[in-house]
Amino acid sequence: MASALWLWRPAAFVADDSYFYAVIARNIARGAGQTFSGVFPTNGVHPLWLYLLSGWAVILEGLHSPWLDRLAFAVLPSAMLLAVGASALRRVAVRWKLDATLAVLPIVVFLSAFGVLYSEAHAHFAALGVLAILVTRGAHPAAIGLATAALVLARLDSIFLVPVLVAWWVARGVGLRFLAGFAIAAGIPLALYAISNLLFFGGIVPISGHLKSTFPALAWRGLERAGHWNWTLSGYSVPFGWLPLVLSIVLLGAQRIRFRSERGLLWVVALGAAGQAIWVASFMSGKTGWHWYYVEPVAILALTLAAAAEEWRLSARARSIAALAVIVAGVVVLAATRTGPARDSDWQIRALRDAGAAGSVVLVADYPGVLAWRGEHRVIAADLLTAHRRLYSRLLAQPNGLATLLAECAGAGAPVEFISLYGGDFLRRDPTNEELVYYDPRSLGHLREIGRMELPAAVAESRLGWRLYRLPDQNPSRVPIW
Repeated sequence: MASALWLWRPAAFVADDSYFYAVIARNIARGAGQTFSGVFPTNGVHPLWLYLLSGWAVILEGLHSPWLDRLAFAVLPSAMLLAVGASALRRVAVRWKLDATLAVLPIVVFLSAFGVLYSEAHAHFAALGVLAILVTRGAHPAAIGLATAALVLARLDSIFLVPVLVAWWVARGVGLRFLAGFAIAAGIPLALYAISNLLFFGGIVPISGHLKSTFPALAWRGLERAGHWNWTLSGYSVPFGWLPLVLSIVLLGAQRIRFRSERGLLWVVALGAAGQAIWVASFMSGKTGWHWYYVEPVAILALTLAAAAEEWRLSARARSIAALAVIVAGVVVLAATRTGPARDSDWQIRALRDAGAAGSVVLVADYPGVLAWRGEHRVIAADLLTAHRRLYSRLLAQPNGLATLLAECAGAGAPVEFISLYGGDFLRRDPTNEELVYYDPRSLGHLREIGRMELPAAVAESRLGWRLYRLPDQNPSRVPIW
């Protein structure tokens, strides 16, 4: 059913940031390299889903290139990953003699209804399920190590689960030989990923993680609205993060599930997710309420509720009612929520086409994903989440970071011809409406100016406040991008 809905109206399930993966995969398949903008290379993504999607895109490009321009092009691999994760968790539930429907249905509904299509969420879920079934079956440590590396590469802040998993094994008396085999198998792929980031992009972590992180400064925040059905406390979702974690830990304690037991694996996932929650709440800025952050809290709550139903011997009727309630909740969300891009996106794309922006480079203040996917132009996102660390460092090193960014583009043979101003935190008009001010993309919450320029005349404007500006011709000296 999820696949049918995704095929019917894929745009309703794809948030703007999820277009990053689709655009980069399409660029890779068409020989442009690992780039979102077509100008700068990027590592601002979680790698497992990007490379799985890119492999699929290469296949489609070879079969029939126009398929890659249809948004539904990746519904099949997304659905397959959802099925892999659901099947694996179902096997874990059966092994533990739990109600498989209660154990799997909530996370499947969550990943089907809440607008995470083309994000890393389905790859994360599949990797979590595969790791869980391998661990519960006592698979070879090398296989478990590779599955753990896949989990971390699917969602990098899943790294907090790893030390808890090792502690669980130690508590169960696992030998050093097993732990060494696991460490080698998990460590080699992760080390290669970190080294490649350092060599090709200028930092061990991806640019997106670097720009969103405030470490070591604390970034505690209060209660904030984060879209439909969602509020965050210090940046971490209340209904999909804090609440599932607290309930899971309370239920695990109430059932007296021992950490060192086989079902103690529930503690491993819960405590690993708690580590992610503490990290996000303490050291992350920006939009961290996106649903794809919360695969592990929702999954562990589903498994814990299934274990509680078994422990408390809930009747078959009660379990059926609970499953029906989950389905009804999913239907309500589907009926009431439209994820999708900004309301003005159709208008923006038409205005860019009418302004002659086809083939040009556009600097975009916010919502760059859908503009890059649907437009005939290249997009530079002002937040630099789809750029790389070396570029960001060069902008900070110069007295006018905005002028430097424009010079970098022109020096690469791709001068910025248009600026799209709609929303966003880092590219704004000054109070006089005479200049455009650029703020440090790592300074959200305490914006710090790093550049400005005279504001050119607008060539298009919408009722919702979107403005399109055309820049004069630029001919700076060439500067290296890498």
